[in-house]
Amino acid sequence: MKAKWLAYFQLTLAMFLAGSSVVAGKIIINSLPIFASQSIILAISIIFLLPAAIIAEGNVFKARISPKDMLYMFFQALSGIFLFRLFIMYGLKFTTASNSGIITSSGPAVLVVLSFFLLKEKISKTIMLGISLSFMGILLTNMGKSSDTAAGALQILWGNGLVLLAVVSESLFTIFRKKMSYRDKPLTSTLIVIVFAFIMFLPLALYEGLTRGEALEITFNNMLPLFYYGIFCTVIAYYFWFSGISKVSVSVAAGFTAVMPISSITLSFFILSETPLWQHFAGISLAVAGICIISGKKNMV
Repeated sequence: MKAKWLAYFQLTLAMFLAGSSVVAGKIIINSLPIFASQSIILAISIIFLLPAAIIAEGNVFKARISPKDMLYMFFQALSGIFLFRLFIMYGLKFTTASNSGIITSSGPAVLVVLSFFLLKEKISKTIMLGISLSFMGILLTNMGKSSDTAAGALQILWGNGLVLLAVVSESLFTIFRKKMSYRDKPLTSTLIVIVFAFIMFLPLALYEGLTRGEALEITFNNMLPLFYYGIFCTVIAYYFWFSGISKVSVSVAAGFTAVMPISSITLSFFILSETPLWQHFAGISLAVAGICIISGKKNMV
């Protein structure tokens, strides 16, 4: 019982921080190029995480990880960090953080469907009800009046589509994690995944620096969201997600991805001063209902 509620706490906190990354990302893209900012964020994460992993879990350079698990870590970095952040950052250029938050409520449905096909996990009627409630939030997103022109509406729809691709990428991240056998050292796993992602972003960041050097103006104000994104949205969020996902089935973990839209929508209202719509409140209510239904299931692994 304690393991179950500890897992629920870890998954909830991980997704709350992941949701706050949408708001932090919206702030970052208004001041810095995407690839350069993400490289800085991941570098901050590595500097913070490396000593923590060594202190808590021993010499990370001597960790015994099979080639198969190392390949899964590479795919986690590709899907859950590189592609996820690429899609979410470009999506935020065309849509609002609150819209993005509602779209991420489709995460439970996407994750459970992928787990059914890729992990052969069974989906109970109760869990299906829970993820269906969360998934309905994405339908509400495009019902409201979001633009006065057809071009503006098409632009927002394009941004929403990119955010949906980010949701698929994030779901694949969890699938690859569940297929791994190396689960004993979550800090070491997190560090390796982040290093892989940093290597993916770095060449593009260097190219961005050569072609858009004038946009790389580093100040105290634009470094604050980078530090927050690097430490809280990356290191701490991934650590808790890695720890929690090892204790529950994917279908149960899927319900907690609905915390991400609750976080991003709420924070976008208070921090970005975005105007709330009735669709946002309805989407949050459906997400909470889905979480309550799924978390009532005793699906521990």
